[in-house]
Amino acid sequence: MDTDDDFSFFDAIQRRLLAEPLKPLRLKAKEILAKDSRAALLIGPRGVGKTNILLEKVRLNLSKKLLYISADHPRLRAKSLLEFAESAFIYGYDGLLVDEVHYYKNWSQDLKALYDSHPQKIIWASDSSSGVLRDGGYDLSRRFIKIDVPLLSFREYIHLNSSKILDSFNPFQAESDVFAKVLATEGISILGLFQSYMAQGLRPMFLEGDYSAKIAAVIEKTIHSDIPYLVEDLRHTHLMVMSAIVRALVMNPIPTFNIDSMCKDWGIGRDKLYSLLSAMEAIGLIHIVKRKSDQSAFTKGSKIFMADPSVYSALGGNLGSRREALVYFCVKNAGLQIFASKDEEVADFEVDNLLIEVGGKSKKIKKADYIVRDDIDMPRKGVIPLWSFGMMN
Repeated sequence: MDTDDDFSFFDAIQRRLLAEPLKPLRLKAKEILAKDSRAALLIGPRGVGKTNILLEKVRLNLSKKLLYISADHPRLRAKSLLEFAESAFIYGYDGLLVDEVHYYKNWSQDLKALYDSHPQKIIWASDSSSGVLRDGGYDLSRRFIKIDVPLLSFREYIHLNSSKILDSFNPFQAESDVFAKVLATEGISILGLFQSYMAQGLRPMFLEGDYSAKIAAVIEKTIHSDIPYLVEDLRHTHLMVMSAIVRALVMNPIPTFNIDSMCKDWGIGRDKLYSLLSAMEAIGLIHIVKRKSDQSAFTKGSKIFMADPSVYSALGGNLGSRREALVYFCVKNAGLQIFASKDEEVADFEVDNLLIEVGGKSKKIKKADYIVRDDIDMPRKGVIPLWSFGMMN
């Protein structure tokens, strides 16, 4: 592969990408791009905007010669990451931005070598958690800033729809005037936007349309392209099992499934099924929700939710599970500890020692400290509106 032709080829791809109409930047992206770091590793599920962040990094550094590449491009298979980057730096590039870096074998070893050998070069990469876990033998933490790129919060969704930047707040602690201020935001309907957010707004690709089809494609590619980097001896049957798990979780009004039945139906062992569940959680496809007392390494937990609550709507699933999945996502994304309640008759979740019940407008509080209800706008004693959880981050 001729070096001049090689870099001319990828320069042309980069110019075409940069010539595309600018995609709105999510708030998290602006926060990430403000970081003054020459080496960063962006970690997050597919479709959350990692590629857009890397391309914006190029736009913000036009005084430097940066090159964006996607590691899954067939033309890059002939060389290792180390070889390609060394050639790029010799060729005069000031930095390399590598999307989908886990497609390179020994990528973390190569990134470490490049960082140490080229102290003036900018090196940013993006990946799902699969690559980090698979190739974690080389510790990059002292060299690369690891930046989590999560799904969109409701607050970010509002920004992408209206350009408004609203203050974040903790719904467990905020006074009623904080809720009222958000609801009074000029030009937008908070409750209307929130319904759209839950249905098709947790990934920036909602801006492109065909959200349901894109979600289905993301799930398919995650299972077939990313999971294989995590699980040894992965067979076609195992891929089918994971697709079956997704269907079961989306459709079942009870957020779990029977391990023994799944093993029997698909002819696989319990250990393999648990390893598949662990991989699905590591890759950001599901959330396994344990009770506080559950310290098991391999478990299906007390509940299992799709990590992206909008999947329930996109695939025509159970909306009750969607509510609980959203609460779990928002609380976890805000950095709070959340567990399944030890007694389902009392509450759904335990959040920092508070018992939380989740439900619709007529849901009874049981014995929980708070009930989180859909379709209400303002809080009242012991009751918190669901939309406000999307404002935590």
